[in-house]
Amino acid sequence: MNDINSKSESEKLKSNVADSKEEVIALPQDTNEETLSEVKYIVRSKYSEKFLLRYAWANTLRFPIVLVHIMSILAFIGAGIYYIVSANISFMGIAFPILGLILIPGMLFIANISVAKTMKKAYEKYGMVGDFTVDFIFGSNIIMRNSSTKMVSIFEYSDIKRMFSSLGLIIIETHKGYRILLDTKGFLKGERDVFTKDIVKIIRKK
Repeated sequence: MNDINSKSESEKLKSNVADSKEEVIALPQDTNEETLSEVKYIVRSKYSEKFLLRYAWANTLRFPIVLVHIMSILAFIGAGIYYIVSANISFMGIAFPILGLILIPGMLFIANISVAKTMKKAYEKYGMVGDFTVDFIFGSNIIMRNSSTKMVSIFEYSDIKRMFSSLGLIIIETHKGYRILLDTKGFLKGERDVFTKDIVKIIRKK
Protein backbone atom coordinates (compact mmCIF):
# COMPACT_ATOMS: atom_id res chain seq x y z
CA MET A 1 0.00 0.00 0.00
CA ASN A 2 2.84 2.36 0.88
CA ASP A 3 4.53 1.53 -2.42
CA ILE A 4 1.36 2.43 -4.33
CA ASN A 5 1.05 5.76 -2.47
CA SER A 6 4.73 6.45 -3.03
CA LYS A 7 4.44 5.84 -6.78
CA SER A 8 1.30 7.95 -6.94
CA GLU A 9 2.99 10.89 -5.17
CA SER A 10 6.04 10.50 -7.41
CA GLU A 11 3.87 10.61 -10.54
CA LYS A 12 2.10 13.74 -9.25
CA LEU A 13 5.45 15.38 -8.53
CA LYS A 14 6.73 14.61 -12.04
CA SER A 15 3.47 15.90 -13.53
CA ASN A 16 3.76 19.16 -11.58
CA VAL A 17 7.34 19.63 -12.76
CA ALA A 18 6.35 19.03 -16.38
CA ASP A 19 3.43 21.46 -16.21
CA SER A 20 5.55 24.21 -14.69
CA LYS A 21 7.66 24.71 -17.86
CA GLU A 22 10.63 25.09 -15.50
CA GLU A 23 13.85 23.12 -15.60
CA VAL A 24 13.40 19.81 -13.80
CA ILE A 25 14.85 20.03 -10.31
CA ALA A 26 16.89 16.92 -9.54
CA LEU A 27 16.80 15.68 -5.98
CA PRO A 28 20.05 14.99 -4.08
CA GLN A 29 21.48 11.53 -4.77
CA ASP A 30 20.91 10.34 -1.21
CA THR A 31 17.17 11.08 -1.42
CA ASN A 32 15.33 7.77 -1.14
CA GLU A 33 11.86 6.82 -2.40
CA GLU A 34 10.35 7.32 1.06
CA THR A 35 11.55 10.92 1.23
CA LEU A 36 10.38 11.56 -2.33
CA SER A 37 6.88 10.39 -1.45
CA GLU A 38 6.72 13.03 1.28
CA VAL A 39 7.66 15.94 -0.99
CA LYS A 40 4.85 18.50 -0.94
CA TYR A 41 6.38 21.53 -2.64
CA ILE A 42 9.41 22.36 -4.72
CA VAL A 43 10.30 26.05 -4.91
CA ARG A 44 12.89 27.70 -7.12
CA SER A 45 14.06 31.11 -5.95
CA LYS A 46 15.85 33.25 -8.49
CA TYR A 47 18.36 35.46 -6.71
CA SER A 48 19.36 38.69 -8.44
CA GLU A 49 19.96 42.26 -7.33
CA LYS A 50 16.34 43.05 -8.27
CA PHE A 51 15.13 40.12 -6.16
CA LEU A 52 17.24 41.26 -3.20
CA LEU A 53 15.82 44.78 -3.59
CA ARG A 54 12.33 43.29 -3.24
CA TYR A 55 13.52 41.56 -0.07
CA ALA A 56 14.86 44.87 1.30
CA TRP A 57 11.51 46.56 0.62
CA ALA A 58 9.66 43.61 2.18
CA ASN A 59 11.59 44.19 5.41
CA THR A 60 11.09 47.97 5.20
CA LEU A 61 7.32 47.59 4.90
CA ARG A 62 7.03 45.10 7.76
CA PHE A 63 4.89 45.92 10.78
CA PRO A 64 5.70 47.79 13.02
CA ILE A 65 8.63 49.30 11.07
CA VAL A 66 6.27 50.65 8.43
CA LEU A 67 4.41 52.60 11.13
CA VAL A 68 7.52 54.71 11.78
CA HIS A 69 7.69 55.71 8.11
CA ILE A 70 3.96 56.43 7.94
CA MET A 71 4.09 58.55 11.10
CA SER A 72 7.06 60.51 9.72
CA ILE A 73 5.19 61.26 6.50
CA LEU A 74 2.05 62.26 8.43
CA ALA A 75 4.17 64.53 10.66
CA PHE A 76 5.46 66.42 7.60
CA ILE A 77 1.94 66.69 6.18
CA GLY A 78 0.63 67.86 9.57
CA ALA A 79 3.33 70.52 9.79
CA GLY A 80 2.34 71.73 6.32
CA ILE A 81 -1.33 71.92 7.30
CA TYR A 82 -0.37 73.86 10.44
CA TYR A 83 1.53 76.47 8.41
CA ILE A 84 -1.35 76.76 5.92
CA VAL A 85 -3.94 77.22 8.70
CA SER A 86 -1.84 79.66 10.75
CA ALA A 87 -0.43 81.74 7.89
CA ASN A 88 -2.82 81.06 5.05
CA ILE A 89 -1.01 79.45 2.11
CA SER A 90 2.72 79.80 2.72
CA PHE A 91 5.87 78.29 1.22
CA MET A 92 6.41 76.09 4.29
CA GLY A 93 2.82 74.89 4.14
CA ILE A 94 3.42 73.56 0.63
CA ALA A 95 7.02 72.42 1.16
CA PHE A 96 6.46 70.20 4.21
CA PRO A 97 3.87 67.85 2.61
CA ILE A 98 6.01 67.58 -0.53
CA LEU A 99 9.07 66.74 1.56
CA GLY A 100 7.12 64.11 3.47
CA LEU A 101 5.77 62.44 0.33
CA ILE A 102 9.02 62.57 -1.66
CA LEU A 103 11.99 62.85 0.71
CA ILE A 104 11.19 59.93 3.04
CA PRO A 105 10.25 57.39 0.31
CA GLY A 106 13.28 58.57 -1.68
CA MET A 107 15.62 58.01 1.26
CA LEU A 108 14.12 54.56 1.83
CA PHE A 109 14.60 53.70 -1.84
CA ILE A 110 18.28 54.71 -1.75
CA ALA A 111 18.80 52.82 1.52
CA ASN A 112 17.21 49.65 0.10
CA ILE A 113 19.36 49.81 -3.03
CA SER A 114 22.39 49.98 -0.74
CA VAL A 115 21.13 46.97 1.25
CA ALA A 116 20.60 44.95 -1.95
CA LYS A 117 24.11 45.76 -3.22
CA THR A 118 25.64 44.89 0.17
CA MET A 119 23.85 41.52 0.21
CA LYS A 120 25.01 40.86 -3.36
CA LYS A 121 28.63 41.51 -2.36
CA ALA A 122 28.23 39.22 0.66
CA TYR A 123 27.07 36.41 -1.64
CA GLU A 124 30.03 36.99 -3.95
CA LYS A 125 32.42 36.36 -1.04
CA TYR A 126 31.04 32.81 -0.88
CA GLY A 127 31.47 32.22 -4.60
CA MET A 128 27.90 33.06 -5.60
CA VAL A 129 28.71 35.45 -8.44
CA GLY A 130 26.01 36.98 -10.64
CA ASP A 131 22.41 35.80 -10.68
CA PHE A 132 21.83 32.34 -9.25
CA THR A 133 19.00 30.10 -8.12
CA VAL A 134 18.33 28.28 -4.88
CA ASP A 135 16.06 25.23 -4.90
CA PHE A 136 13.97 24.45 -1.83
CA ILE A 137 12.46 20.99 -1.49
CA PHE A 138 9.84 20.80 1.27
CA GLY A 139 9.28 17.20 2.34
CA SER A 140 10.10 15.42 5.59
CA ASN A 141 12.64 18.24 6.03
CA ILE A 142 13.80 21.26 4.04
CA ILE A 143 16.51 20.59 1.46
CA MET A 144 18.19 23.72 0.09
CA ARG A 145 20.56 23.61 -2.87
CA ASN A 146 22.49 26.46 -4.45
CA SER A 147 22.92 26.40 -8.24
CA SER A 148 26.12 28.46 -8.06
CA THR A 149 28.13 26.56 -5.45
CA LYS A 150 26.19 23.26 -5.74
CA MET A 151 26.05 23.25 -1.95
CA VAL A 152 23.25 21.22 -0.35
CA SER A 153 21.90 22.08 3.12
CA ILE A 154 19.20 20.29 5.08
CA PHE A 155 17.05 22.07 7.67
CA GLU A 156 14.46 20.74 10.08
CA TYR A 157 11.04 22.33 10.42
CA SER A 158 11.77 22.74 14.13
CA ASP A 159 14.50 25.24 13.14
CA ILE A 160 11.85 27.67 11.89
CA LYS A 161 11.09 30.51 14.29
CA ARG A 162 8.43 32.36 12.30
CA MET A 163 7.38 33.17 8.75
CA PHE A 164 5.60 36.02 7.01
CA SER A 165 4.57 37.05 3.52
CA SER A 166 5.30 40.42 1.95
CA LEU A 167 5.50 41.80 -1.61
CA GLY A 168 5.01 38.38 -3.15
CA LEU A 169 7.77 36.84 -1.04
CA ILE A 170 7.58 34.30 1.73
CA ILE A 171 10.30 34.95 4.30
CA ILE A 172 11.13 32.20 6.76
CA GLU A 173 13.21 33.14 9.78
CA THR A 174 14.97 30.40 11.72
CA HIS A 175 16.23 30.29 15.29
CA LYS A 176 19.78 30.68 13.96
CA GLY A 177 18.94 34.08 12.53
CA TYR A 178 19.03 33.45 8.79
CA ARG A 179 16.06 33.86 6.50
CA ILE A 180 14.96 31.87 3.47
CA LEU A 181 13.35 33.80 0.62
CA LEU A 182 10.95 32.03 -1.70
CA ASP A 183 9.95 33.43 -5.07
CA THR A 184 6.27 32.66 -5.68
CA LYS A 185 6.98 32.23 -9.41
CA GLY A 186 8.96 29.13 -8.49
CA PHE A 187 5.95 27.25 -7.14
CA LEU A 188 5.24 24.01 -8.94
CA LYS A 189 2.13 23.29 -6.90
CA GLY A 190 -0.32 25.38 -4.91
CA GLU A 191 -0.64 29.08 -4.18
CA ARG A 192 1.30 31.18 -1.67
CA ASP A 193 -1.42 31.28 0.99
CA VAL A 194 -2.06 27.54 0.75
CA PHE A 195 1.66 26.87 0.95
CA THR A 196 2.03 29.06 4.04
CA LYS A 197 -0.84 27.31 5.82
CA ASP A 198 0.52 23.87 4.94
CA ILE A 199 4.01 24.67 6.24
CA VAL A 200 2.55 26.13 9.46
CA LYS A 201 0.62 22.89 9.98
CA ILE A 202 3.80 20.85 9.49
CA ILE A 203 5.70 23.04 11.98
CA ARG A 204 2.97 22.59 14.60
CA LYS A 205 3.08 18.81 14.16
CA LYS A 206 6.83 18.85 14.77
